Amino acid sequence: MMMQRRTTRALGTLSRGLGLFALLVAGGCREEDASGGGPLEAGGEAGDVGSAGEAGDAPDGGGTAGETAGGGEAGGVGDTGGTGGGGSDAGGSGGAAGASDVGGTGGGGTGGGGSPAGGAAGASDVGGTGGDVGGSGTGGSPAGGNPAGGSGGATGTTCVATPLRVGPNGTITVTHVNAPASTSAWIGAYAPGAPDGEYLTYQYLSGEPDGSLTFTAPEDLDGVELRLFSGGYALVGSCGSVEIRPPYVPDPAFGAAGFVTFDALGLGLDDYACGVAEHEGQLLLAGTAVTGNVDASGWAMNEIVVARLDPNGALDPTFGDGGTAHATLATSSLTGCTTLAVQSDGGILIGGVTRGTSSLDDFFVARFDADGELDPTFGTDGFATLNFELTAGDGGHYDSLYAMAPLDDGSILLGGELVINGPYTNGRAIYARLTPDGLPDPTFGAEGRFAADYGASAPNGQTVFTVNTLLPQADGGFVAGFTAVSSFGRNDVGLARYGADLTLDDAFGAAGIAWETRPGTHNNQYLVTAIEPAGGVVTLSHDEWGYWLAGYGADGTPDPAFGAEGLSYSDFTDGYDIPAGMVVDAGGGELVGMTANARFGLVRFGADGAPDGAFGKLRWTYSSGDVAFDARVSAFRAQAGGQLLLAGWVAPPDRSGTQLDFALLRLVEAPED
Repeated sequence: MMMQRRTTRALGTLSRGLGLFALLVAGGCREEDASGGGPLEAGGEAGDVGSAGEAGDAPDGGGTAGETAGGGEAGGVGDTGGTGGGGSDAGGSGGAAGASDVGGTGGGGTGGGGSPAGGAAGASDVGGTGGDVGGSGTGGSPAGGNPAGGSGGATGTTCVATPLRVGPNGTITVTHVNAPASTSAWIGAYAPGAPDGEYLTYQYLSGEPDGSLTFTAPEDLDGVELRLFSGGYALVGSCGSVEIRPPYVPDPAFGAAGFVTFDALGLGLDDYACGVAEHEGQLLLAGTAVTGNVDASGWAMNEIVVARLDPNGALDPTFGDGGTAHATLATSSLTGCTTLAVQSDGGILIGGVTRGTSSLDDFFVARFDADGELDPTFGTDGFATLNFELTAGDGGHYDSLYAMAPLDDGSILLGGELVINGPYTNGRAIYARLTPDGLPDPTFGAEGRFAADYGASAPNGQTVFTVNTLLPQADGGFVAGFTAVSSFGRNDVGLARYGADLTLDDAFGAAGIAWETRPGTHNNQYLVTAIEPAGGVVTLSHDEWGYWLAGYGADGTPDPAFGAEGLSYSDFTDGYDIPAGMVVDAGGGELVGMTANARFGLVRFGADGAPDGAFGKLRWTYSSGDVAFDARVSAFRAQAGGQLLLAGWVAPPDRSGTQLDFALLRLVEAPED
């Protein structure tokens, strides 16, 4: 599995809109009339049940195909008609229900070559339920009583709920055939065994006898029943039961019920995790820790932190200082960690932004060895910093590092954003490459770096371009995913493919760039959080409330078989959704990990870009004691064994004087039983 991920840039307080998601559908509620949406009450009580008719005889061995046994005798006459006798094992017709004020239930034919038609319901004010659907005998038909009233004998009503298992918030489809052609007929969803009046939610059939309705599986139940009513609470029958089981659950052997949280430096101040990685069975969690110290210019002296955890989620005491290693620059202030990667030799790379020369932002990359010590042979005392100048002597600009990709030869590819004279006015996409010892690679661009202006081809006049993720290519080139930002909030997403010589690949997209222009207008929240190879590539990005997947062929053109003309949009919740990364699963689809309205979230898309309704929209809340914590997910990846990792930070919703802490959730596939 491969995953490229992007860390959200906000390192201050939790963003607006974070809060626990409230389940909208509650059991036991009832509306009183059809116009208001509630099912009407049925009138009158049923009479006593009459005696059941006897079942017909069966011929020995069932006879040849087409032979039938005798039908069952009719049910007795009572205030409520008796149940007709069932047909024989060889497939005889069911007996007719007795005549009554409320028709009896017709017996169902079953078995071999005879007609498996259900018995006819008795004549009545409200007809009896049709017989059971016949077996697979030759020429059988599922005829049965007419539950809408009258003489009975019409084609039977069926309704079926599929699939048989869904995840919480998953999609349940209920298909109905020959249902009552009445605007008051409805289907309700119930907790298993609940009375008819205590529905979770319902939908009217709108007078359509054949069709389907879509329901959402509740989050807090193990199953749900679907029932069909002809009007009021006149039950026609069950549409079946659906098991609700998440495909992934918190790993009970990891941390506390799947969660690990801790104060990175033990100072009681805010910590922000920026990345998670795995190396030789051990987990690495990296981020930024607030120290409370300031430099001579008054800038915060934050530190970068990396922690190593054993397979059970405990800090590894052999790593760094009791399981954590931390460092800061002596000459400038670290404003934030944005990315984490592990090299093949176990070297740990942490990249981000530092307040550099003349109070301008610069790239930084720090390298720790496998034991948690800064590598003094890398850069200067373990740190490499980069400042970009568009012209010699201009002093540089605001440079922010957001993407990092270790290469097979030990060098390190970097990408980010250069902004001139303030945000959204003038900027460049910027790239750099470091040698294995942390120095600018002289064979890459000009002194190891170059800046690209995509404004000439930008579809909506964008002037600032932010590289958020990088995908190295086998030919020595790379694909970069970037956001194009304008001062008036019209943003788009782009892919640029460079060859090993750093020229744009003319065979990709339009002159090397594939622009992803979405319908409508957009705010300035779009970020490319991941790119994955899938024949071509699939990208993941988001706006304020939802997220986009886009599929491209190897030539950078939209894949028409993916989503709608190459685009697939989803709104996970009715709140604040931010995807943190994407993992290709065993079925060829994409798993997306995210912040889902202040909770840890997971969703699946199929290989065609369509959301997997049966998977559901999974959400988990971290709690300590009686306090539930808000969450922000910044990284998502898969372990070699198939476990999934969601990393970020947590805090009580009102902060309550409590700081933000590192947080890591590990998920495993749900057991079958």
